[in-house]
Amino acid sequence: DVIQRHFGDGSRWGVTLNYIVEREPLGTAGAVLDRLDILDDTFLTMYGDTMLNVDLTRLRHVHEAVQADATLLLHPNNHPLDSDLVEMD
Repeated sequence: DVIQRHFGDGSRWGVTLNYIVEREPLGTAGAVLDRLDILDDTFLTMYGDTMLNVDLTRLRHVHEAVQADATLLLHPNNHPLDSDLVEMD
């Protein structure tokens, strides 16, 4: 409620915000799957407690340029013990 009252519909910042209030926690993928009916063909999902210095406009342009079905952004950090890890080969 506090977040919705503060940010409203997002028009103050030139964006459109929609809120999903879960009856029971479904996790990130569960929340997205539960509301596919309101999402455009291209959408961005991020954790609410993540702060990154990343050019999201550039990320979207690359996603569209290669006509990807999905794009995953991996970001290095210096605290792997409390982070999810991705192994790359």
